[in-house]
Amino acid sequence: MVIPAGLEPANTGSNPVSPTMYKCKYCGKEFSNPKAIGGHTVCCEKNPKSKDRIIKIAKSRTKKRKYELRCKRCEKKYTIEATPREIEKGRYRKFCSRSCANTRKLTKKVKLNISIGLKKSYINRDVYNKGKSERKKLMLEYFGEECYFCKFIANKKGVWTILHRKDGKEHKKPCTWTIEDLKNLDVENYVRLCGRCHHGVHWCMEYLGMSWEDIKKASVS
Repeated sequence: MVIPAGLEPANTGSNPVSPTMYKCKYCGKEFSNPKAIGGHTVCCEKNPKSKDRIIKIAKSRTKKRKYELRCKRCEKKYTIEATPREIEKGRYRKFCSRSCANTRKLTKKVKLNISIGLKKSYINRDVYNKGKSERKKLMLEYFGEECYFCKFIANKKGVWTILHRKDGKEHKKPCTWTIEDLKNLDVENYVRLCGRCHHGVHWCMEYLGMSWEDIKKASVS
């Protein structure tokens, strides 16, 4: 049963003989959902008013609106004119004036974040610099300098090998290890790998459920 667009379907009871279909009055396409036929008829290619509607939609997207914002520097309120897309993308003025935008004074939040980051970096740097040469010698004695699988060696271009724990559990970063940590370390639980092999080993452990011994056997075979 076909009903032209704009007409309500008749009540056919609990067991209708055939599903109610809605037909577009411009192109003749049939729909079973009344909401779908409504959206189709407005934007139908054969509808003479569809082009005007598309132009209106495009203009509404590019039409600028007024927004009330708060300055990130002095926290004063100010108004701007921008499109909704510019607001979504962050392409709008974020300060109330050029003096606020050009000032070098930092906000309290930025100062706090910088101080926290500097403290962490200084702590890691001090730990890393203490006994740097001795730690390098111990790591070369314990783990060597080449990858276990592909025999890759770290080069001068910044490509380094990685220390992997055989059981796949998380561990401290080697840059934070002290000489005492290395001496008390169980060397048999760690192995040196390159970046590609390290990624492949973790993938096999996570997605295939393989252990380190299984991966060794598979690599040999």
